Amino acid sequence: MVPIGICSLLWLTFLGERLIYLRPSRIVPAGFTRQIGELEPGKLDRDEVEALCEANPGSAARVIRTAVEHIGETREEIELAVNNTAQREIHLMRRYIRVFAVIAAVAPLLGLLGTVTGMIQAFREVASSGLGSGQALAPGIYKALVTTAGGLMVAIPTLMTHYWMMSRVEAFVHRIDNLVVDFVEKFRGGKAKPARKSKAASK
Repeated sequence: MVPIGICSLLWLTFLGERLIYLRPSRIVPAGFTRQIGELEPGKLDRDEVEALCEANPGSAARVIRTAVEHIGETREEIELAVNNTAQREIHLMRRYIRVFAVIAAVAPLLGLLGTVTGMIQAFREVASSGLGSGQALAPGIYKALVTTAGGLMVAIPTLMTHYWMMSRVEAFVHRIDNLVVDFVEKFRGGKAKPARKSKAASK
């Protein structure tokens, strides 16, 4: 039961971490999506988009910033640059999610191990003292059932968490993809207004 308890603590720890990281306000802020969508098609003001990205830091903003830097290039070059940035963001969003799958696989095995050791204990008592009234079997069977139940109680919610987190990430990826595609199609054919140089750069 101690290893199973450790698995449950790991599940809760990584669940809390992923819930904090995978907040919509951190990945694809609704306000940022709305402001990007409200940009007028045609001539792109890089400073305006840069300001929006700085005001709404997150995965979507970093991908949009990459798209802005490559506006005016060929479609293939834009896709390559955007995909590279998107892959890094997807990796960050999926980080630690595999831990849930590992815990979901290991916890039932630990429960099964407890079942086997409990039955071994029960039959060892029977071998040494005989069946008697069955009291010799009770401790071992109790241990077997408790560990099995404990393993399943950890594995089931952890497996559900794994699939839920994966679907959450896929939803974020889909939203970022739609946002970037619309943004690139809106401005790729137009002329981009160059960003103003900072005072430090002008010096």
